[in-house]
Amino acid sequence: MNNLIVIESPFNLGLKELTPGKPPGVDKLPQWLKQHGLYEALLPKQIINVPAPPYSMDIDAETGLRNADAIVNYAKELALTVQDTLAKKKFPLVIGGDCSILIGCMLGAKKQGKYALFFMDGQYPFNFPAPKPQRAWTLP
Repeated sequence: MNNLIVIESPFNLGLKELTPGKPPGVDKLPQWLKQHGLYEALLPKQIINVPAPPYSMDIDAETGLRNADAIVNYAKELALTVQDTLAKKKFPLVIGGDCSILIGCMLGAKKQGKYALFFMDGQYPFNFPAPKPQRAWTLP
């Protein structure tokens, strides 16, 4: 019996534009992997898409974080999806998006008990110059 549930999390609001007017493309990863055969190879029982709000470069004046409210709201929504998947004794594979989706993954898993989290990142921060001190981690 296949217990795999793919949860698409095409979220990029934790990142800044590297090119003015061009949002970061990490939100396209779930669709790209689907088009290139990952889902066909995995044969998930279900595919759930947790749609992300439109991209914005908003910086919260109080915290200095990019899209703080949107990240919190999305994390709560993603957490419910992860929690529901685990409650049904299914295995969630969350494909995103930027690193901020981890908040929702961890919150949803924690609400269901003790779970491990495997995270694979597509960036290599050690190749970049040291970031300027900030209130939250972002690439320069």
